[in-house]
Amino acid sequence: MRFYPLDLSIIIVNFNRKDFLDICLNSLFNSINSLPYSYEVIVVDNNSTDGSVELIENKYKKIVLIKNRDNLGFGKANNIGIKHSRGNFILFLNNDTYVYPGSIETLIKKMHEYKNVGAAGCLILNEDLSLQLSFGKMIDFSNEFFQKYLANYYYRLKWGRAPKKGINIYTDWISGACLITRADILEEIKYFDENFFMYTEEVDLCKRIKDKGWKILYTTDTQILHYRGKSTQLINKKTVLEYRKSQLYFYAKHYGEEKVKYLKMYLFFKFSFILVLINLINTFTKKDSSYYREKIDTYRRLLKFIKNFKYSDYHI
Repeated sequence: MRFYPLDLSIIIVNFNRKDFLDICLNSLFNSINSLPYSYEVIVVDNNSTDGSVELIENKYKKIVLIKNRDNLGFGKANNIGIKHSRGNFILFLNNDTYVYPGSIETLIKKMHEYKNVGAAGCLILNEDLSLQLSFGKMIDFSNEFFQKYLANYYYRLKWGRAPKKGINIYTDWISGACLITRADILEEIKYFDENFFMYTEEVDLCKRIKDKGWKILYTTDTQILHYRGKSTQLINKKTVLEYRKSQLYFYAKHYGEEKVKYLKMYLFFKFSFILVLINLINTFTKKDSSYYREKIDTYRRLLKFIKNFKYSDYHI
């Protein structure tokens, strides 16, 4: 087992989001300036070309900067950060977040208080300070529709626009936008699964932590703001495909071949229907036809991938 000389390592993966990265780092250092724990901040940059690296080198010289030669994705980049980390606790933080004062300290205190907790996440707010759903039951057909379309409304009705402090519940997964865990647990489960390029990797991580007997905690006693999706807006066509790749791989890894088959059928029907609608709209609407052509191309690529996805190629 490794020796961890620091209390906390904060790992941020960045790819071409200099503007939001600057906001994130400013807020982070304002939050941890008086932190009564030893810490380090690690930024793993996935070959950004927008000046992100220069920003860190010139403005945030205390940061441990790791410069990848390629865009390695979220999980693999985080694993590189983990291997360079020295903290007993590790906090994964998105580059498009704003950290409020005291947030990090509260999360560490929760990990000390709840000895049975292997990972914890906090209340995450949208830009308008409303609730951003950042936890849930394990991904499966039984809650697919609820989690995607109804859960956010359900919890807003239950807790209000943004829940008050004092809610501490065990859940199946928490968002990777702000997730704290124990370094020795990460070492035991062999870190993130690098077969996930982006999306669902934190759900897989939480599942494997739970499988080791640990609890996953969601708390509203502290909060961060998340400019949701800003880190992926620049590569929209790729993210559409990567999300479904991750979803299918997750089913192949954790569920049987039959569920993978049903998921493929559902996704193929869903996106075939969407493609037909887009084609009809493109036929009768001449406004910005290049937009529709790009959408058509994206969904054709997606349908091809779904059709060719084989359980035997991905099952572990």
